[in-house]
Amino acid sequence: MRRALAAAVLAVAGLLLSVRTGIATDAPFPSHDVRVHVSLGEDGRATVTQEYALGAALDRTPFQFLSDPCAVVGPVSGAIGERAIEFATTAGPHSPWTFLSSEFGGVFNGSSRSLKLRYEVQTRGAEVVVPLVMPATALALVDGARGARVSITVVWTGAAGAARVALPRLEPSALPNEWQAHLLAIPSSVRIDTAPVAARITCARSSDGPTGGLEWRFVVFVGTMAIWVAVYLLWFARRWHATS
Repeated sequence: MRRALAAAVLAVAGLLLSVRTGIATDAPFPSHDVRVHVSLGEDGRATVTQEYALGAALDRTPFQFLSDPCAVVGPVSGAIGERAIEFATTAGPHSPWTFLSSEFGGVFNGSSRSLKLRYEVQTRGAEVVVPLVMPATALALVDGARGARVSITVVWTGAAGAARVALPRLEPSALPNEWQAHLLAIPSSVRIDTAPVAARITCARSSDGPTGGLEWRFVVFVGTMAIWVAVYLLWFARRWHATS
């Protein structure tokens, strides 16, 4: 009985890990040094640039971003050295992730050891969410560290004091309206709270909007725990009757 119960619990746990929303379980992305720069203006338009220091050649590597109902991402342009990279956008199997695919052709030499991405995000509302494009596989780990080395900078080009970075946690830099941090991974988005601007188009996020699959994960977790508790109590009752 205990062996069957343990096997069932392990099977459910493996299923949950294998179907992580939008995240593949392939080899890690060959970069552990990433620089992300986000520049946001009062018109709600954000410009995002990313640079990945590559440790190996890229072949066919999907990227992804977590969509937001109040933000329009793209188009995304890229380059490795002098070679331009084009991306095809496809809807992910688990909404609200969107995937970007491209053929890199194994480009990797002395003059093209970095991948650069650039795109714009048009946001609406005072609570700005800027989705960040990221590889669909985890970044490579820095030797002896728990994660990668991600440097992120956010710049507000509007009026001084009219914005603050809510998520992730960034620290103010020496320059006004600029925040920086060093993280272990790329966050799915940057949230910036801005003062209301009359020219901005308002956008209300629904409380039941997409959350990346958190609801069904919670339901599966609760269901698994309920089954586990019921089976355990049944096993304990049978054992108690057998020994009494």
